[in-house]
Amino acid sequence: MFVSAAQETGIPVTITKGEKTVNAASILTVLSLGVEKGDEVVLTAEGEGAEEALDTLEQLLVTDHDEA
Repeated sequence: MFVSAAQETGIPVTITKGEKTVNAASILTVLSLGVEKGDEVVLTAEGEGAEEALDTLEQLLVTDHDEA
């Protein structure tokens, strides 16, 4: 869900955990971060619509999809 949303932005989006930054539109690189519930990550995006894209992606990360 998160990776698909990152791909749909059409702009470069990265996700960082600790010292490692990866392409948020690649499932394999995102999985390589080993992010677990409660971990803190940093999202960055550049280009037209970056702020809106980050807001959407942030909402996906903070929503407990198991409870939905």
